[in-house]
Amino acid sequence: MAGVWQKFYLAVFVLPFSLYRFARLYNRSTRLEVIQAHIEFFREIGSVPEAIFYDRMAAVYDSRKQQFNDKFLEFSMHFGFQPCVCNPASPNEKGTDEESVGYVRRATFSERSSFASINEAAEWLKMRLGEINGHPVYRRSDVPVQGLDQERALMHPLPTLEFENCELKRATISRYSLVKFDGNFYSIPDTYRPRYITLKMLVDRIEFLDGNDIIAVHRRLAGNQKYSLDIAHYIKTFHRKPGALPNSRVLAQADELIRDAFNRYYANDPKKFLPILDLIKETSPEKFSTALAILKEQNIHPTSDSIRFLLHQTNALMVEPFDIEGGFEVLEPDLTIFDQFMEG
Repeated sequence: MAGVWQKFYLAVFVLPFSLYRFARLYNRSTRLEVIQAHIEFFREIGSVPEAIFYDRMAAVYDSRKQQFNDKFLEFSMHFGFQPCVCNPASPNEKGTDEESVGYVRRATFSERSSFASINEAAEWLKMRLGEINGHPVYRRSDVPVQGLDQERALMHPLPTLEFENCELKRATISRYSLVKFDGNFYSIPDTYRPRYITLKMLVDRIEFLDGNDIIAVHRRLAGNQKYSLDIAHYIKTFHRKPGALPNSRVLAQADELIRDAFNRYYANDPKKFLPILDLIKETSPEKFSTALAILKEQNIHPTSDSIRFLLHQTNALMVEPFDIEGGFEVLEPDLTIFDQFMEG
């Protein structure tokens, strides 16, 4: 990923009758990712199998207690399928699945193993799976996508209600307005006073809650000792200590357009940049970045007034150029008719 070798987890489903294969790529292999893989699989096939067999994975089955995890049982009852586990040391019970894992991995990532992001890798995986499921397979008269149509007749329909795939946890806020979770750090607005906050963990993001109010949202980080910082969370701090802005980790992680505007015009006087940061709270990050991009394209000095003007332009006049092949003729006007109107 972006030139760095990393480890990822491949979730694989296979339907034995049709050999229809499904796979998704994740940064982790916790219960959240396992359940999310199920949800995406059910959505793709448009139904729910009657029973699903597992290779005694810890996120699903507790081998020591010889029972399924309570959270996963709740999920299986919501979708109405029967979870089953294979017996230990019984390759005959899971050969199709294990063979599919190796097959999908070889058919997808042996051909290409370098990507700019996990999203690009996921799109590549989906494209290759489409090709795999559209080709004939061993000892089947129909290709997998055709066999899937026959299997749907024996499956359960999708439930009407959505299943909320998340986990809640309480965490402590440090004096730097940071919350540590899973070895990484996430910023909280420096105006938030309580010392504790509730974390709502999802597969791709974390929501920080105070009751039912969302205080902050961050994309989940993979790895360890990494920081996800939002410059809008530290505006109050920078008003008290503007000199900390140039060399701060927060500015280094900010949008490229924000860094460029600061370095080009305000690096020697950070205090004058604070009114611009105040505008972030008045709008969305996307609109703020768009306003900075327009000013940069027009080579206009970004000030709080010029940015605010663009942020509140809701009905900007857009004129599209057009070409008419061969042009068109404009007749010479008869001005005597105009004179007659003027004379009454």
